[in-house]
Amino acid sequence: MRAPTEIIDFLESILIIFLYDIRQKERSVFILVDNLVELSCKARIRERGKRITDQKDLKDILKLANVGGELKKRLSNRRKERNTMQHDLVAVTVSHEHCADSILDLLVLLKKLWGKYVFDGVDEWVECAFRVVKLYSRSTNKKKREMFENKLIREVNWGIESSLNINDTKLTGLDIDQGGTPLGRRLPKVDEMIVSIKSPELWVIVIREHTLKVQSCLDELDISIN
Repeated sequence: MRAPTEIIDFLESILIIFLYDIRQKERSVFILVDNLVELSCKARIRERGKRITDQKDLKDILKLANVGGELKKRLSNRRKERNTMQHDLVAVTVSHEHCADSILDLLVLLKKLWGKYVFDGVDEWVECAFRVVKLYSRSTNKKKREMFENKLIREVNWGIESSLNINDTKLTGLDIDQGGTPLGRRLPKVDEMIVSIKSPELWVIVIREHTLKVQSCLDELDISIN
């Protein structure tokens, strides 16, 4: 069974934030993942015809959703961390790996709630993003991350023009030299700017617009979400 559209939409938003290079993104994603964990459980409980009150804590909600074992323990511990961040110590931070781990556990939870077909019909870039999250989790070593980044920057032949339209944020190219000059391509228009694949903040656009090329890099490194 596929998860409800609103759950998938929320998940896509989380992935976009995770893949975009902004300050404190890990903290934001960590909190949003925790929110979606609770919302997903409540949605599935209601689909099963059960009643739930807003007063129940996450452990009770997970129990009602038939989520137990180590997954329940990890999700419950993250709720405690989230509460500490929001209500006690604003200085608490979340590492990139810990953030990625939380997303992976969210994916496990969604499969637990709706079955192995939970992501049927999602855009191809979303499945690619799952693999990128796996790459940056604690289950994958740093060397593979460096290899992935080097492949994107140095080995992939993007073969497209080098400009990003500011008005509609549509990526039209990445093939530029070290000085930022398009290689044999047109100069940007007045409403465009030259961008570089070296900037991680653009990877979310790359993954969405050029999914197959990113998937090829992941295939070479044997990065799988299964």
